[in-house]
Amino acid sequence: MRGMIPHHEGAVAMPKAALEHGRDPELRQLAQSVVATRSWPARSLLFWRRSSPVCS
Repeated sequence: MRGMIPHHEGAVAMPKAALEHGRDPELRQLAQSVVATRSWPARSLLFWRRSSPVCS
């Protein structure tokens, strides 16, 4: 499970970079959608890891 956290964080970091540096409106719209939908899995995994006695 620990390996999934960086995986999901990376899935959000790349579109954030596209939002910061990209100029194409279609690409920016896609990046916004990805950030909006993929941010919660990383946060959920971090919460689970911190609260789970198995991972403590």
